[in-house]
Amino acid sequence: MIKICFPQGCYGSYLSRCLYNYTNLRETELDQFDFDDAGSSHNHRDSLKIDHKIKIDHLNHKISFTHLDTTVAILPCDGHRLDYFNNQFSKQSHSQIIKYLDLVLGKELIESKLRQGWNYNGPVDELIPVWILREFISLWITDCFDDAYSVENYQQVPHTISITTRDIFLDFLNTIFKICNAVGLTVEFQDSIMLQNHLKFLNAQKYHGSQSRCEQWCHNVIQGSSALNPCKTILDEAYVQYYLNQQGFKIQCDGLNVLPAISTKLTEIIYKE
Repeated sequence: MIKICFPQGCYGSYLSRCLYNYTNLRETELDQFDFDDAGSSHNHRDSLKIDHKIKIDHLNHKISFTHLDTTVAILPCDGHRLDYFNNQFSKQSHSQIIKYLDLVLGKELIESKLRQGWNYNGPVDELIPVWILREFISLWITDCFDDAYSVENYQQVPHTISITTRDIFLDFLNTIFKICNAVGLTVEFQDSIMLQNHLKFLNAQKYHGSQSRCEQWCHNVIQGSSALNPCKTILDEAYVQYYLNQQGFKIQCDGLNVLPAISTKLTEIIYKE
């Protein structure tokens, strides 16, 4: 039994899919490596055919990880934590923000915070003004990052080998071979086939690089240089508001339900604290 321990949104399902399909673990035809709109490999994770071969989970969930296990630990990278959060959002809640916030915080806490901070007394539903949701999320989004994507916590998991999410994206073949060597698996497919499927994976990861794109746009906003808004989710927008705040800038956000499409337009409505 091989176990994979990874933070949510950090591609553990994809790695299990690769290890099962490309090695002597495989007992069926090679997976076609198609991906859904969220770039997910969850259909593979849910397959019963690998339950006796590979187990995958996050910390503090159903599976335990001990020194007696053969475990691969996937470590998050600080520069991609928004990417992972977007992955969770799209895969777990199908990009439905109220459903996602309910999973993360619970409706009672959300109601309390919205009453205290914004004098909003309506129900927690899709009618909450976007500008309130954006600002609300911006105040705690990195607390979620710190809790869910702690490198230290995942480094402390007893493991046979650890890799980072960056290894999966930038050094895929070497990473597969290193893992297989460490856990005693034999790769049975040509490099070209693995790389062809990996390209499908890369093309399906629309949230990879979210954090760096949002941070760069914030710098465009501060400098007054023109660039298109890269935000794809309200989480991206909340991160932009958080990041600008960290640089000492507030957004005149009351009633701003749609962020400007061009950075220079946002420049006009930010101000120094």
